Amino acid sequence: GYTPDEFTNLKSITFNSLILPEYQQYIWNKWQKIINDKDVFEAEYPIKTASGEIKWLWERGCGVFNEKGKLLFLEGYVEDITQRKLIEEKHRQSEANLTRTIEESPFGIRILSEDGTTLFANTTLLWIFGVESLLDFNQIPVSSWFSPESYSEYLDREERRRNGETIEPDYEVCIINKTNEVKY
Repeated sequence: GYTPDEFTNLKSITFNSLILPEYQQYIWNKWQKIINDKDVFEAEYPIKTASGEIKWLWERGCGVFNEKGKLLFLEGYVEDITQRKLIEEKHRQSEANLTRTIEESPFGIRILSEDGTTLFANTTLLWIFGVESLLDFNQIPVSSWFSPESYSEYLDREERRRNGETIEPDYEVCIINKTNEVKY
């Protein structure tokens, strides 16, 4: 939203002044290190445009030096990545909502690896089994989860699953949790 003259001939604006204040020192320090090390700069940061809009930029650049090593100027490339940042934020928010929904669910939920190891268990599932952490849950042998009758049914379902049979999606089990409570 600015003219080239405002940056060059009139010098009424510095590029650093467009960077949001909380990022200015970080970007300045990073450029100083890059110049000192004669390395390549790369960063993402927000700026405020002439209209007051916040945009995110990705910048890659380096210093150009004379034969004596004196900095002549900086050159680089700046790209508007605002859309990508908005999408990333929506994704983060969606993930947070899903995580909160799973954690606050009144149903016990667990996610298994292909080998049957529990990778995730929500708070409700841990409560049902009378444990406080996923580590505690994973230390309980499967054979100890079920009442004898439910364990026998579990083994039968697993055998049928290994044989490629379709297993009913919903079934009731009886477990005996770590504190010896019976739960259905």
